Amino acid sequence: MKNISNIFRFTLEVSSILLLVISGFKHYTGLLKLVVALILPIAIIVLWSILMAPKSAYRVNEIFRLIIELILFGSIAFLLYYNGEKELFKIYSVWAIVSTFLDHML
Repeated sequence: MKNISNIFRFTLEVSSILLLVISGFKHYTGLLKLVVALILPIAIIVLWSILMAPKSAYRVNEIFRLIIELILFGSIAFLLYYNGEKELFKIYSVWAIVSTFLDHML
């Protein structure tokens, strides 16, 4: 079950980055496009690899991981809703909730 949860989780993490990139290019212009589509995803990847990766020497404890995940996944869900991607918002939100629950309960 943990392997399935890990695969589910990894696909959520990758899709989160892809959704930011796509949303940035699709819905924004100018500097905001650059920030949402490129800078923000790169910053998230770097911070995630330092603070959240299972083998990181600087991995934060469970409570801080949960807080970071809620902020990150919640922000991406909000961005989808704000940009009018209502169906994608629903799918992503359920996916994030289930994945977070499985990741912290198994």
